Amino acid sequence: MTNSQVSICEEVGLLTADEISNVLQVSTKTHTTWRWKRRGPPSIKLGKKVFYLMADFAKWMQDESNRQKQAPSVPRKRENKPDTNSQHPQQLDMESYLQG
Repeated sequence: MTNSQVSICEEVGLLTADEISNVLQVSTKTHTTWRWKRRGPPSIKLGKKVFYLMADFAKWMQDESNRQKQAPSVPRKRENKPDTNSQHPQQLDMESYLQG
């Protein structure tokens, strides 16, 4: 964008996709995926360019902050590693069969 385009965007309160990505510290690919999944801030399209209203972005950031504060913390999934100390279920059935 040229300097005059930047100043016009600032005057009307618009942010570009690159600016949003920089603020959120995510790649433009991640940010684009969020936009397609409607997970990111609301956007508007002017011609072929995507923009974000500063007010909408600020509201989205606040909503995300509130959502994360209210969400219960979820522990990370552990990898399912085989337990070498336990016997296979079929082995247990065979042992009970032999004992019974």
